Amino acid sequence: MTQTEELMNTEDVAELLNVSEVTVRYWARQGVIPAFKLGRHVRYDRQAITRWLENSSTYQAARESADAVPQNQDSEKARQSYDWNNLLLTAGFSQKQISVLREMKITSLEALTLRLATRAQRVGLCAMLDVTQKTMDDKVSRLLDLFN
Repeated sequence: MTQTEELMNTEDVAELLNVSEVTVRYWARQGVIPAFKLGRHVRYDRQAITRWLENSSTYQAARESADAVPQNQDSEKARQSYDWNNLLLTAGFSQKQISVLREMKITSLEALTLRLATRAQRVGLCAMLDVTQKTMDDKVSRLLDLFN
């Protein structure tokens, strides 16, 4: 297989994952799925997608977030936002860091763990939050403890 055969476009990935192209583009923008820009186009490395698929919990969580729509969206969203902010504060995140997470649309533990799924994403998020990877690991560990 040549190097160009290992690259996939959005349509290829959507077909492989059995989701819409809109969902694939959204996941790529959110950093859920491994993707990169090649000129003006977003491309996906076949091997990276295969590895991502093998991590079924990441794929399953992404599928659930794409499919989930609360019954009463406004009140449910407000309650979840309040609970998430309080959990982040309890886990040691600062208000500034919580604001950055909110701007990045990281509003749940699942979204945060998906964002930390690859080393590159972890490094990028830690830089945006101005924390070391060890500090981030400690905060995520405290969050996980709060959920158990």
